[in-house]
Amino acid sequence: MTTNPDADLTRKQRRDQARDERKSSEQAAAARAGARRQRLIQLGGVVGLAVVIVAAILIATGGGSKKKVIAKPTSPQAVQAIATVKSLLDGIPQKANVLGKPNAPVTLVYFGDLECPICRDFTTSALPSIIKTYVRPGKLKIEYLSMQTATHEPETFKTQQVAAYAAGKQNLAWYFIE
Repeated sequence: MTTNPDADLTRKQRRDQARDERKSSEQAAAARAGARRQRLIQLGGVVGLAVVIVAAILIATGGGSKKKVIAKPTSPQAVQAIATVKSLLDGIPQKANVLGKPNAPVTLVYFGDLECPICRDFTTSALPSIIKTYVRPGKLKIEYLSMQTATHEPETFKTQQVAAYAAGKQNLAWYFIE
């Protein structure tokens, strides 16, 4: 006949034994959770250190700095157009989308579309003499405002005008427009 060791234990002894087993399993679970938490903290520290190192490398190598990218014209027509615009506008103050002295007594508001053939004709024929005769001596300032007339694609128009106004934030709108 085999004997059951638990059969010889009293109810209190069985309860104490169960409590001891429960406590040991809870302690083991707490130890595993603590080890897991420790590994996560270490992993977070390593990831944070890696981010700091990458940021330091980017800053040290100039990856985080703003660099000017200047497009160089390649065709003789582009070089000539740039020279013409530069000779027309150099020395005339620009602020945002306004060309000319801020205290000029007269303001001409020029509504334009960068793809409009009529605007192009005005810009190439009449505007240079207006700039030389009235804007350069400070009698007139010209304010450019965009108006969609000939650009058939709304997204193209928006992109062009955003670029013109962005150039204006650098006080170069008229170089872009011209």
